[in-house]
Amino acid sequence: MLLLRLACIALILSACSSSHPPQKSFLKETDILPGFLLIAAPNALDKPGTLIAVDRKGVRQPLGRLDVALESGMVVPGKDSGSKHNNFGYLLNFLGSNKINASAQSSAVLKRDISYSIKLENSTQERVSLLQIEAQLEKAKAAINGFAQLNDLRKYKFFIITEAVKSQKLDYLFDKSSTDSLAVKSEISKVVDINPNLYWANSNKFSLTYDLKEPLYVFAKYFSLNVRNTDGKAEKVEVGSEIEDPAQIYK
Repeated sequence: MLLLRLACIALILSACSSSHPPQKSFLKETDILPGFLLIAAPNALDKPGTLIAVDRKGVRQPLGRLDVALESGMVVPGKDSGSKHNNFGYLLNFLGSNKINASAQSSAVLKRDISYSIKLENSTQERVSLLQIEAQLEKAKAAINGFAQLNDLRKYKFFIITEAVKSQKLDYLFDKSSTDSLAVKSEISKVVDINPNLYWANSNKFSLTYDLKEPLYVFAKYFSLNVRNTDGKAEKVEVGSEIEDPAQIYK
């Protein structure tokens, strides 16, 4: 019976995907970054419509995906790459620094902000509408209440991904003032040394390429879900506001 249910879900999701083929581009490459947050790490799971629970330590747990139709379209490369200003720690985590034990010195460096431009290759944008999500809030409540059977809802915040950008290759060009610091270059070099998909594009170490080998989710837009909690269960779920600070999603 469980296998039959899973097969039915797979057929439904397949039907939704096939009925919405890639359309004209929604956005230009230079428009991506201002409205999208850097995902914690490139992955194939952060599809729009996915529900996420985040605890007080910033640990994320996916709760499944709502049965909402997905629109997709190509990202048209811009003449100039988009610019981004990030906490250095967020960027390094995205590049793979979670595999490195941070020293006391590097921990201080991670708190800095860093400026860079970024160019995406082989990229697509995917999105779902808020109207579709609002029509599925009862299912979102059911998913959260399933989660509540083993977890205290008071210790979590809940979010939903509404849009995401997939890319196969990312080219970074760092602002020279950001990477003049030997400490910053050292931390980036540590990640380059352990991540075979990451390499310096020039000898001056201002340009970096991240070749993911396949299209993965790299940027996303998140909305909060306001959950009214009564006696340990979700009584009502509403769509809240768009998240602008990545610290609300992960730490």
